[in-house]
Amino acid sequence: MKKEATNKAEIAAVYNYLQMLLSFRKESIEETGKSNKSLCRLKLSKLKPKYTETDESSETINTKIKLTTKKINKKIKQYQAHKTIIQREQIMNELKRLYEEVLEVLSSRNENIISSIRNSVEHGNITPHDDTIELINRTNPLDKSICTFTCQGTPKDFIEIFKRLELENKNDDFTFNDFMEEIEYILKDKHPQTYNNFVILIEAIRKINEDALLDVLKGKLTKK
Repeated sequence: MKKEATNKAEIAAVYNYLQMLLSFRKESIEETGKSNKSLCRLKLSKLKPKYTETDESSETINTKIKLTTKKINKKIKQYQAHKTIIQREQIMNELKRLYEEVLEVLSSRNENIISSIRNSVEHGNITPHDDTIELINRTNPLDKSICTFTCQGTPKDFIEIFKRLELENKNDDFTFNDFMEEIEYILKDKHPQTYNNFVILIEAIRKINEDALLDVLKGKLTKK
């Protein structure tokens, strides 16, 4: 009984926190017309957000990564044949461009997820499970048979993630590994081939950089 009471208290705390934070944020955006550009760094994959309809932003990310992976792979083959600094820089510039473009799409995607979460909270569509809570967004709040969005996590997950939004990521610790975790969640199930090819590409690029660093170190040691 004590655990059940604790869960109810945690759910109430999460509900009240999200309601206050997201309502205030909605009013702020309506007044300024601006949203937080760092939304891509919220690590929302931890809440396992799912749309029942096609998620256009995920499809856009898939297309960008798929096309750029093919492009960089060609450059890697050229680099392996000649191994010039210029070729290596071109590979890194292509990866940087892809990273920045995907972050922009992630920001838009996360804005939509936050909007869906806000609608779920506003209509009280929050369902407790054993150790987690689930938020559900519906086109018609009165029709429980039609669901457009769901997400689920522990009370702690919700608080930690939205605390980042509240602080506008001022203590940002978003790493490239975090980026890869977001990509894994978005692509692995629906576009496994794109995801697998991208992981292989990243490993190839890491190997190129490791080899380049070793060449520099060998050069310095040789000069001594």
